[in-house]
Amino acid sequence: MDDDDYGSESSGDSEVEIAELMQLDLGDDGTSSGKKEYLAKCSELKIVPIAIFIAKLDCEHINLRHHGMGVKGALSVAAALTVNTQIRSLNLGDNWLRDDGTHAIAKVLVTNASLTSLNLADNRIGLPGIMSICKHMQQNSTLAELSLRGNELNDRAAAPLAEAFKASSSLTKVDLSYNAFGEEAGKVFGDMLNGHSHLLDVNLKWNALKAKGATAIAEGLKQNSVLNRVDLGWNGLEDAGIAAIADMLGANAALTHLDVSHNRVNPAGCEKLAEGIKNNHNLLSLELGFNPMGVASSEKGVLTSQKSGITALIEALRASENIEAVGLSNVQSGGSYARGRASRFDPKNPDGHYALDLSQPWDRFIAETLYERMTHEKGESWINTTLAVGGSGGKTSPIDVTLDSFQMPPKGTLELDYVTWKRGLEATFKLDLANPCDLFIAEKLMQRAQASEGAGDGDGVEELRECKLNDEPFDTSSPLPSSGTLHVVYFSTLQQDAISFAIDLDLGQASARAILLRLWERVLTTPTDFWAACAHNGSDTTYQDWYYPVVPESGTLALTYCVRLAIKPYDRGVFFSAPMKPKSFEILIQTLSVQGTHKCSDFDKVNLIKQASMRNYFSSTQVKALIDTVSYRKGKIEAAVLLHPRTTDQANFHHALKSLDKDSDRQDILDMVGGSIQRKSRKAFRGVQMANMTSVSLVKAMAEGTKKPAAEGAPAAVAPVAVPPA
Repeated sequence: MDDDDYGSESSGDSEVEIAELMQLDLGDDGTSSGKKEYLAKCSELKIVPIAIFIAKLDCEHINLRHHGMGVKGALSVAAALTVNTQIRSLNLGDNWLRDDGTHAIAKVLVTNASLTSLNLADNRIGLPGIMSICKHMQQNSTLAELSLRGNELNDRAAAPLAEAFKASSSLTKVDLSYNAFGEEAGKVFGDMLNGHSHLLDVNLKWNALKAKGATAIAEGLKQNSVLNRVDLGWNGLEDAGIAAIADMLGANAALTHLDVSHNRVNPAGCEKLAEGIKNNHNLLSLELGFNPMGVASSEKGVLTSQKSGITALIEALRASENIEAVGLSNVQSGGSYARGRASRFDPKNPDGHYALDLSQPWDRFIAETLYERMTHEKGESWINTTLAVGGSGGKTSPIDVTLDSFQMPPKGTLELDYVTWKRGLEATFKLDLANPCDLFIAEKLMQRAQASEGAGDGDGVEELRECKLNDEPFDTSSPLPSSGTLHVVYFSTLQQDAISFAIDLDLGQASARAILLRLWERVLTTPTDFWAACAHNGSDTTYQDWYYPVVPESGTLALTYCVRLAIKPYDRGVFFSAPMKPKSFEILIQTLSVQGTHKCSDFDKVNLIKQASMRNYFSSTQVKALIDTVSYRKGKIEAAVLLHPRTTDQANFHHALKSLDKDSDRQDILDMVGGSIQRKSRKAFRGVQMANMTSVSLVKAMAEGTKKPAAEGAPAAVAPVAVPPA
């Protein structure tokens, strides 16, 4: 076999690994790490050692996946493992060990008494390699976990593996997924599982067991009182195979987690499974996703919706007192990949976002379960609840969910966030204390937090998780200054989805009008803020009745200003945040687009756009619409520069610049916004150059070191060490 067959080391070195390499002591460390043996074997085989392996020989867990070791690399690692007593878990996945490399690692199992977890996935292991593993594993008493995933193993490998698993007294977890085991292997593994007293977790996902193989495994599990987790997904079990599994559930008293997803289970099989669930009292987690259990095929091959199977399954789940989590993603006609927590539902941990089609039995079951829990569990609620009727083009409207009078709609898509208040909601504020409005909000937040401190936490708390003034920690008990930027993260475990501030303003005073204008700007540009009520001189009004930036100059105004709370921050960066919501953006554009005598100046427009850009993200289409509202060249350029870093699809930003007439203006903007990007690129390039220079210098130094005559009694020189890519 030539050198190419053994795989090869990559010459690419990461900066981190180079730094680690420079700290290595290549001499004998006098311990039982195996460093000396590893380096000696690498020198003998004339291969480049793996620096990260040397650095971590004293660690308990080592991951060498994707390091291109080949057979020679495996021989060297085996040399270290013969004496190493530190390593507990070793991942050698995807290293092309093949049979010879696997044999070298397998022999280590006879003498190594510290290794408890070994991953040999994706190593092109054939029958000789498997035979070696099985032979030597029977002489090992410490190995608890073994992964042979993705090695194209077939039925011929099943018998020796089953024999080894039976003989091992320590093995508790095996991963045989993504192989080619067929029906005969299923029979062999079924016999092995019958009465087996050690294995706890078996993964046979993505094989070809089919109905006969699954039936044999089910028969074995009937007599197994130890195994608690089995994955049989992607095995083509169909209705016959799932019927055998369902029959097993009535007899097995140990299994707690079962995965039979992607197995072509139809409504008839689903009904059988429902019967099995009714007879089982131990199963905690069940994964059934991507089985067409809600679709039936006629004799002519026409697919029709059939809900009898899913309906029976839901009734069984309702009656079950033990099942905690069920996965039913895409098991019915019309199923979607974007249904939030509906795809995998855990009634004991329901927090999250849901999109539920109420005409489908499974989704309706989840909605009813969530509502029942909400009504019985204090401090839990639905928020951001909407109902869409009429498909994707239908009308979506918010709905009010009350504890005593809510009736579940017969159809439509119910979308909601389920929140358990003990986990808390939060809102982030960035306030300019020189502005009277922002100072007012800051004072209100401080008052709420201080009042909560004195009230105790019987029904929840309000607190300021983070409070910084000009990026320095600020004591919330100190008086607020009249200037500076205050960053506050408000956190609440009270039963509320928004915090509100009651504000009364005498509009005859200039300061009151300034506060009102700022509140108007915040509600236009802040996605979490809204006005719950507003009355001018006792009559209801709204900011949409006014023309920005002019506010009423007389009378009194009573306003309830609110800030929505959320499970996680609204601003999660340009790559993870959604563009401004269409309805909010439409109101912003309408405000900026007023014409005639009430038209606002470009100065005011750019000011509002600036505030919007600080608190929102935009699509390139939205950016163009905002630039179009500005009349003059200078204002358009300023708006474009402000909006660029907040554009979610920056690759299309040049389309937004079509609002400008001159190519030179468009190029000037691209130059301005690209300057910072170019500087970052140059900095990154210089970093790569420095890393390459470091690598070259290090290799030269080590090469020169190998040319010097060895001192008497010194260890033999070894090949220079290079670091594989991360």
